[in-house]
Amino acid sequence: MKFSTNKNLDALMKVGASIALFFISKKVIAKQQKKSGEADMDTNDAAGQAASLKQALNPSGYRWMKNIDGTDKEAIWRIAPQITNLDDVNTHYKKIAEGDSLYDDLQGSLSPDEYQKFLSLGTKGKVGSYYYASKSDKVPFNQWVITTAEANVRKTPKYESKYSIGNNIAKLVPKGYKLGASTGKFAYDEKNKVLFIEFWTFTKSGQKKTYYVAKSQIEFVTKEELAKREKQTKIPLQVIEGFGKTENENDTTSKEEVISTDTAIVYDEKFNQIGLTPKNVVMGFPVMTLNTGKGNFIQFQTVQGVKRWIRGNAAIIQERRF
Repeated sequence: MKFSTNKNLDALMKVGASIALFFISKKVIAKQQKKSGEADMDTNDAAGQAASLKQALNPSGYRWMKNIDGTDKEAIWRIAPQITNLDDVNTHYKKIAEGDSLYDDLQGSLSPDEYQKFLSLGTKGKVGSYYYASKSDKVPFNQWVITTAEANVRKTPKYESKYSIGNNIAKLVPKGYKLGASTGKFAYDEKNKVLFIEFWTFTKSGQKKTYYVAKSQIEFVTKEELAKREKQTKIPLQVIEGFGKTENENDTTSKEEVISTDTAIVYDEKFNQIGLTPKNVVMGFPVMTLNTGKGNFIQFQTVQGVKRWIRGNAAIIQERRF
């Protein structure tokens, strides 16, 4: 059988021309879309936000450098709260990013937690982690806040070590106590990954104050549910005095204080090791000293009213400087 070389050549040329035309057309369309998207920037908020996000995700502007460009995360966090329609922003992003998806590019540039943060900020909490939203049904308004574990009540929504001088802990409250009523507000300590909820209560002097507690240490209980529970057992209310005071105000009028003289182990009342304290930290007020036969120990009480032990060779008792 004989084949026509010219016919085969013509067919190949036609296929090649079709492929070339396809890619040229695709490129032309992409350019037109990019021009259209850029033209919308001055008159359309979503288009402007898309352009700003593209700049943050691909600072050089060269698509082939996107994976090595780096990401301007600060710019992303500034833009996200301004967005009113995230899907609309994605539509404009595709126009100026040659069809790339904003969601895909963000997931490729941010950690899973950061991506959830962006979604929450960009949708006003409708999707993504509610930790970054302004309100959530997971943190209800005007319900009783009851401790489900030993909890530190704080004056600010930030984790601070109980051993740090001037920390924000107002009181250490045992499990099973009512703290007060929820305000519906909350704040996420992103650095320490702790969600704090806000509640209000009255101090002994009758003053209304708001405090914070980790959500993981409490539960929300309605008035009706509380009434049912208290038919069986009365749940005590923890009255929180003022910042840095305990129920026994004489605890803070001690003329002496315990100060660590070296890095030392801190023990609870049963001599279980609970942590380390650095040198030159005011631990609290002296309660007693004890010789166990294996060494001398100093018992002290913190400003939160908690009793702890420290070895006598790692601390001193001295007069307070008022």
